Amino acid sequence: MYVYQITLELDGNSFYPRSLINKLSNELCVKSACNPNEIYIFAGKERKADFGTMTLKHHHNICLMNEDLTSYEEKYIIFLDNNYELLIQAGMENIDIRYEVFFTGDICNMNIFNKSILKKIAKYDVSLLLSTYCMTKHKMMDLFNLPEKQFEA
Repeated sequence: MYVYQITLELDGNSFYPRSLINKLSNELCVKSACNPNEIYIFAGKERKADFGTMTLKHHHNICLMNEDLTSYEEKYIIFLDNNYELLIQAGMENIDIRYEVFFTGDICNMNIFNKSILKKIAKYDVSLLLSTYCMTKHKMMDLFNLPEKQFEA
């Protein structure tokens, strides 16, 4: 069993994401946004943001191995296609795509983004970050609140 989770992380020294949340297209959901010098809570402590950040995820948050992974991945490219200029104008300097794969079993073999999607990603000068997590079926069920039937092939 595989569960995929992609997070789009945007930042910049002069990036003011709160000013454009309502202007963005709706392919992805804003999970967090913080302007430079804004006070936020991290690990129970107040901190002052050195730069602006925005984190976005797919509306379904995760993609299961029996779902259309290409469609899930393409939402991130469509979002960038529709919003890149707006994000640049708001001060965005960096784009990270964090790709997390949770799996049961001994080995994790997969493709992340097909060649067509990789070609589209390249024009945005993104960094791709990959993390893999091997875990039991029950831990995965608890982590993502998945029913047992999701693991039936």
